[in-house]
Amino acid sequence: MPFLQRYLPFWAANLVDRLWVILVPIIAVLVPLGRAVPALYRWRVRSRVFRWVRAPEADQVALEENPGPQVLEDMLKRLDDTERAVNQIPTPLAYAENLYFFREHVDVVRRRIARRLSRESPATGPAAIPMHASEGGR
Repeated sequence: MPFLQRYLPFWAANLVDRLWVILVPIIAVLVPLGRAVPALYRWRVRSRVFRWVRAPEADQVALEENPGPQVLEDMLKRLDDTERAVNQIPTPLAYAENLYFFREHVDVVRRRIARRLSRESPATGPAAIPMHASEGGR
């Protein structure tokens, strides 16, 4: 008498025998997926923020070309718009560090633009540079 039929009724032993044939391939597929899904989730959450990183990087490269005051003001406006959009991205608390790194990068570029603007217009001085949401008031 088969092992399972000694302890289970015939219909249950037969069902368990057939389930092994189905469960082995399912387990063979689920184990790799169990490892891939967290990595895919991590990539998806990070890509929400990293998609916006190009904007401050482009402004940083454009600063090397010595743009005029109007272009610098446009850069500041783009940085503000970018930061505002990124602040609206829903991010789990475990991945909030990506947002903080992005905001720090935006602040660094914003400070460089502000320094360049203060050099471009010495008559008005630094008081003429508008205060942005990420500066001061935090």
